[in-house]
Amino acid sequence: MTVDYAEAHGDSGDPSVEYAETGAPVLRQHEAFIIDALNRRSPRWRASWDTNDFLIATKVHGVAALIADRAERGEVALPPEAAPMFHEVLDGHRVFELLHVSELHRLFSALEERETQFIILKGTALAYSVYDAPHLRTRSDTDLLISEADLTTVDGVLRDLGYDTQYGAQMTVASSQRSYSLTDATGLGHTIDLHWRISNRVLFAQAFGWDDLIGNTMHLPRLSDAALSLTPVYQLLHACMHRVCHLATRQYANKLTASGDRIIWLQDIAMIVRQFDVPMWQTLEQVCRDRGISAVVLDTLHAVCQTFPITIPETVRDALSVAGKREISRWLITRSRWPGLVVDLLVARHWRSKLILLREAAVPPSEQILALYGRRSRVWLPYLYLLRLLGRMP
Repeated sequence: MTVDYAEAHGDSGDPSVEYAETGAPVLRQHEAFIIDALNRRSPRWRASWDTNDFLIATKVHGVAALIADRAERGEVALPPEAAPMFHEVLDGHRVFELLHVSELHRLFSALEERETQFIILKGTALAYSVYDAPHLRTRSDTDLLISEADLTTVDGVLRDLGYDTQYGAQMTVASSQRSYSLTDATGLGHTIDLHWRISNRVLFAQAFGWDDLIGNTMHLPRLSDAALSLTPVYQLLHACMHRVCHLATRQYANKLTASGDRIIWLQDIAMIVRQFDVPMWQTLEQVCRDRGISAVVLDTLHAVCQTFPITIPETVRDALSVAGKREISRWLITRSRWPGLVVDLLVARHWRSKLILLREAAVPPSEQILALYGRRSRVWLPYLYLLRLLGRMP
């Protein structure tokens, strides 16, 4: 059977393309069913629902493979016509996993030869640490974090392996990541998102430096002997920071989902939290206080608790609540992009960095603007910059 991964995977493209055809209300009506299915509550399918709309909703939320797996195991009842669609999803994910892991091993070997350390972040790290099978964690790329001192070396390694960057001009303060893409012999695309700071948010980047992060890693033997990921406490911290950054830029908020959260983000965090013991909670509480991100973490844990049955110790809730009221990070949970920029300008340590940040936030590189809004002609740039200034994200 030939599997079109781009069709089956769903997260390899822009979910807004399918959303535009379907509409937010249609997608949102499936959210309770999806959450109940993930929580093994045997939700009831409505006869009025369209199976294709439901598939799109699961893709938008990044949980199509998880729902497909639940359906194959008989843990959730879907109409008969949905079975081939979700079976194709699982096949597509399995194909991607086999080919992408092979490509990652090639990259890891090249980095090892250059004696370059790296940390695997987000989806790939979680796929090989908290999920039963890695193909169940939908993702379209792999995120690598490196020391900024190794940026030139890693850039050279990726180019030698045949990767190209997706953009030309790069930002230096407002963004600390670069995307590289490659199409393999089978026609499958691979993307590596290279990060040299933990977050584009200045507050988070200054709170967690490379030495701190590399000192809080663990091996991912299911993926590779060379693969390092963050420890569970730091995985949780990063997941909370990542979620808040996306809510602030409104990439999904009020556009594709009812709450602004993608269910896969909350699912990830719930699975991380289920590993926690008392010392881990104590470490989390201490790190949050020391780095000033208690409000961010508490807001995320509240969102997860409303979706998945996890337990947060009351002492931890209270401690994060008290600390969060005194932190500037509480401004980041307003779901607006502008408070985040103000926070970054306030916490940036040098005036030069503040000025560069302001310039890059107002006028990012034209290549990125065109790609963000799906345009090719530079004639659109004045209009697109105005849309961005007004907060009209695609």
